[in-house]
Amino acid sequence: MPTFVAHLSKGSPWIDRLTRALPNREVQVLTDEEEFNKTLRHQRAAVVVLSMPDSPEGVERTIREVHKDRNPLLFPVLFLANRILSHEDWAASWRAGAFGVLTGEAGDESVVSRLRDLLVIQRGGVLQQTLLAFSEELRSLTEIQPILQRVADVIHDELDWGRVLISLRDVNRGLTGPKALAGFTPEETKKVLSRPPRPSLPKEKLDWYREEYRISNSFFIPAEASHPWTEERVFYGTDMGEDGDAWRAEDFLIVPIESGDLFLGYISVDNPRGGKRPNFRQIKELELIAYQAAGAISSYFLTEDIKKRYQILEIEVKRRSEELERMSRYRRELELRLMEESRLSSIGLMAAGIAHNLKGPLTAIKGFADLARIAHPGDENVQRILKNVSKMQDAIDNLMRKAHRHRSDKMSEVAINNLIEDEVQSLGAYPGAQDVQFRLCLDAKCGSVACNVSDLTQILGNLLRNAVDAVWDRPEKTVVIRSKRNHNEVTIEITDSGPGIPSEFTEKLFEPFFSTKRKPEDEGRAPIGTGIGLYTVRQAAERSGYKVRYSSRENAGATFTVSIPT
Repeated sequence: MPTFVAHLSKGSPWIDRLTRALPNREVQVLTDEEEFNKTLRHQRAAVVVLSMPDSPEGVERTIREVHKDRNPLLFPVLFLANRILSHEDWAASWRAGAFGVLTGEAGDESVVSRLRDLLVIQRGGVLQQTLLAFSEELRSLTEIQPILQRVADVIHDELDWGRVLISLRDVNRGLTGPKALAGFTPEETKKVLSRPPRPSLPKEKLDWYREEYRISNSFFIPAEASHPWTEERVFYGTDMGEDGDAWRAEDFLIVPIESGDLFLGYISVDNPRGGKRPNFRQIKELELIAYQAAGAISSYFLTEDIKKRYQILEIEVKRRSEELERMSRYRRELELRLMEESRLSSIGLMAAGIAHNLKGPLTAIKGFADLARIAHPGDENVQRILKNVSKMQDAIDNLMRKAHRHRSDKMSEVAINNLIEDEVQSLGAYPGAQDVQFRLCLDAKCGSVACNVSDLTQILGNLLRNAVDAVWDRPEKTVVIRSKRNHNEVTIEITDSGPGIPSEFTEKLFEPFFSTKRKPEDEGRAPIGTGIGLYTVRQAAERSGYKVRYSSRENAGATFTVSIPT
């Protein structure tokens, strides 16, 4: 039975190359696919020779068809290509399960020589028993160090070399260093691995080596040669005889590991167990091992490169997703703000109409109060009426300005402690305030501050009314007001003895129309809330540049702090 069974198209230049390289009994070239399949079914083992498909997917599909119902170890697939393969295509074909690829770019004679080399290996029995099984094993390894160590062990154990060293090239740094060893003593291993990586050999020097010491694709440098490569060695072998073909201590055999036109590293071997310098068949065995190693190494580096690119892509996708999410949240916030602005604008217009209608009755009340003041000059209640009417007029004017998108920027000097006392006194007629004990802890150093009195009055009035509402059903109804001057601000704290603010309400506290109080339509004695008070506090504070913050503990009351810059 033939050793090589080929299926090629009529007129293929490979037909002539195969028939010139191999005896007729060793090769059968078939151009009919049906006849090829029939012949292959009667073979116990054969190297299957096929034209190289145009894509890695085609390579994988072809190999899968050949190995269907067949032992891959007995039917290795050899591809013939008319084009120069890239490093990626070459590695992909190896990863798909190809035993080898021959290309015609080196010329017919070189290809014929390589086919004859394969026949020598096939006849030696090494191919099926070792190399193919070894190739399948390499494909199962996913890390670089186990791959290199397995290559070194196979050369040491199966091909009978006493010592094996594999050096790998760092493509990015241009350095080559030892990575895997077999057959070395612990002292030799330590010495070899402690040597730092050295610069990879320049191309012109490699070309010179090929001219002087090349055997096939490897380099055998005999002991008699004076050579820089041997001078850089960190270990030497052992003299294994006096005959001319006996291995000498200074002999040096290097097998490059190459993937297409990319130099990946090299295998150096020493101390053959047969004691003889290598023959052509032994070198070809090493080269086939190096070929399989190159496939595994290339596959590993390509896989790692894909992983890195995928990680970079994942990071970029995550970044873009987060950016889109931020934009989506921002859009939703804008939509909510627009809805809120639209709703508040409508309410503002309605409130402006109501305020306008209130100005008439309020003016009448002020007029009657002025008459009462003339009639009763010392009556404090009349004075309180006039003061509250004035505050109501300011609030109505402020509301009118808001409805027309204007506001007063008028700044006035005001005594903070006096303003606080006035606001507390104005609560006299507020429902529930008569039962509340107000404690004033006012810092005399506060003095006067330039501020927007209308805004500050709204802030303090709303906060005080909320504090009164918070303690309406508490056994101890207490509201404490503190003032304090720091180096660049005056702070006002309002603390109540109420139940505190539930944590689930903290994010909505200053939103319009949100309230924890009883709704107007609900029955009960609890204070009614509209959800406008704290929203007004926030708006006024933002307009005037004040800061309003709060703290609260369950069943321990709440504290609101207003900071006024000085």
